[in-house]
Amino acid sequence: MQWEKLRADQFEQAVVDTGGVCIVPVGVLEYHGNHLPLGTDVILARYVADEVAKIEPALVFPAVEFSSNFETKALPGGIVLDNQLLFALFENICDEIGRNGCKKIMFISRHGGNKWFFPQFVLSMLDKGKDWVPYYCNARGVDPDTVGGYMDKDLFNELFDSEDYGHACEWETSEMLHIAPNLVDMDEAKKVNEPPRQDLNHLEHMYTPTDWVAMQPDLTRGTPGLSSAEKGRIFLEDQIRTLARMVALVKKDTRAREIYEDYNRRIYSR
Repeated sequence: MQWEKLRADQFEQAVVDTGGVCIVPVGVLEYHGNHLPLGTDVILARYVADEVAKIEPALVFPAVEFSSNFETKALPGGIVLDNQLLFALFENICDEIGRNGCKKIMFISRHGGNKWFFPQFVLSMLDKGKDWVPYYCNARGVDPDTVGGYMDKDLFNELFDSEDYGHACEWETSEMLHIAPNLVDMDEAKKVNEPPRQDLNHLEHMYTPTDWVAMQPDLTRGTPGLSSAEKGRIFLEDQIRTLARMVALVKKDTRAREIYEDYNRRIYSR
């Protein structure tokens, strides 16, 4: 159920019918090469959220087009908000979603940089005594920089042919070919062949502000010319099925809320 398409007289019943679960799809506006649109992450996040809700009913909030993406300032079209503003924005959004009766709020992000931002945001709510609980769905299961996540690594390796991936790559381009082929320029995609650079590899077990940019200074990686809509369809459908199961788990969950409330009662004060 898309939040913005409900009438006011339908809304309260929709909250009941969805078990008070609201999905917030999140992306960014940033450069994705000359073959993909600036809003690639937003488009994918909203598509996935809507498809998940068709399988396991949930309210779907309008896609949020802003999150943590400092690296895009070097190229045209990106919009970057300060992280402190983003923390306040997402807390405000969640407060309003909670005020309207949805006490379980699931973030589905399709922007890789949020693998750092959203865990910190969720953790920062720990001592605030909210009447809602945030759940961040770790979408980066195939990211070489991240362990875990709901994406199927074996399926990923079976489907995609590039040696390198990470941004505006065969993976993202294939998914966009499936859901919005009119927005993909495959002639431009075939010009891209960008292995990750090794400029900072000598700094073992350390992280600098330029780590990600150093690997792909033009924000493109891999060989998106190998993309196909069929690869995108198969991989997206697998993610959607997994996320639908995760929504069902959240609907049944009571422990996260109980532990959260107990912690806030136990906060030490003299």
